Amino acid sequence: MKDNIPLRKKRKPRSLWRFFVNWKFIGVLALLGVTLWFSPSPDIEKPILVTQRISMDPASGLRTETAISLFVADKNHTGLSRLEKMIDTGETVEEKIYGALKALFDEEAASSSLFPEEMVVREVFVYDTTAVVSLDGDFRRKFKGGVWTELLAVYSLVNTVSENFGEINGIRILIDDKETDFFVDHVDITRAFESDFSFVLEEKATEETEEVENNT
Repeated sequence: MKDNIPLRKKRKPRSLWRFFVNWKFIGVLALLGVTLWFSPSPDIEKPILVTQRISMDPASGLRTETAISLFVADKNHTGLSRLEKMIDTGETVEEKIYGALKALFDEEAASSSLFPEEMVVREVFVYDTTAVVSLDGDFRRKFKGGVWTELLAVYSLVNTVSENFGEINGIRILIDDKETDFFVDHVDITRAFESDFSFVLEEKATEETEEVENNT
């Protein structure tokens, strides 16, 4: 009877090396999963919005020489005078406006002191037919003059832009990239300006001459 009892086959003992390799593999997978989970996701490239806005640092890029008319104040600040000048500008209308204003402020600082030295144009951009000019507000602390001088300063800028860029019908002035009520203390700049050549001395002289001739 004893000989008829089936014998169980003995299991082969698992190799310690095989056990170690299996757990090592599982550990590697776990470490890889944790690494992927906590690692920062790759940056997704955001679409670039193409606008007319540019920061004003035209130190690079194509340059071109352009003839412009500047409207600068006389030494007594009685009015504006037209001054023809050649300037070096970039290719876009924004770069050209920047170049014209930089030439204007340099000329004013050297001749009439209508604007204080080191006027800074922070930014220029164009939408539709309006040019928006942002000035650094530091000039307001140094600006000298009352209502009339402030009007001359505004229309010196406005007439220079509108005269040289026929596609521009309005000029908005910002201070430190923000809308503000006054240019300095008196002139309201909450609206877009159009050119006004009644401040130009040559225009005044011509109008007065025509008026006298018409009355004689």
